[in-house]
Amino acid sequence: MENKNDNTNNFNIKKKSAFGTYLKRNSAYLVLLVCLLIAAGAFALFMPKKDGYDGNKNNPAPVGKSDDESIDEALGPKPTLRPVIDARITQIPDFTPAPKPSDNPAALLNPPVDGEVVWDFAINELIYSKTLDQWTTHTGVDIASPMGTPVRAVAAGTVEKVYQDPGLGITVALVHANGHKTYYSNLAEDNTLPKEGTKVAANQEIGKVGNTASYECAEKSHLHFEYHVNGSPVNPKKYIRIGK
Repeated sequence: MENKNDNTNNFNIKKKSAFGTYLKRNSAYLVLLVCLLIAAGAFALFMPKKDGYDGNKNNPAPVGKSDDESIDEALGPKPTLRPVIDARITQIPDFTPAPKPSDNPAALLNPPVDGEVVWDFAINELIYSKTLDQWTTHTGVDIASPMGTPVRAVAAGTVEKVYQDPGLGITVALVHANGHKTYYSNLAEDNTLPKEGTKVAANQEIGKVGNTASYECAEKSHLHFEYHVNGSPVNPKKYIRIGK
């Protein structure tokens, strides 16, 4: 009769032998299974949280948002800043710069006489004077026009002075509403010259072209015309449609 211990040992040996054979036959499948389990664990570890929880119970900030954004959401929308308007201001001032007369040719005034400029404005440079036979400045423009040609006011104004200038001859000075002044010189001696204080309209005749300017008597028959702003002569072409 066989010993029970021998039978048990034989069974265990056969069992181990069968398990070893099973492992040898199915080792490839077992390795694949282990790899799949490792991949599943890694995916579960690194996959993003759907609920926005970042894993820190003490800092449940949404994943993918910066600390500043999280703070802004916690504080709520920022208040809208509105300009403070002084109740004393009843009208907003217009700071649009006024266009210069020369920037808009349509705004230029009509000339005092029709003709070409024979001696131009030259306050910052010297030009040659035939009459004086020397180089000198010129505070106005000389507009060629036959003697006796009517001279017109370029704009409405008041006759400030009518006088005999030592070098420019008989002159009529007008002051206009904007404070600008215009001077019409080398006028003819005429009883129709306006009186001081007389109001004149734009294009109204205020004299005739003459030959009374001793400083310009050698020049072609012309009207000497000046335009003054703030008491100083400026180039009349900035305000008057003169010459060609």
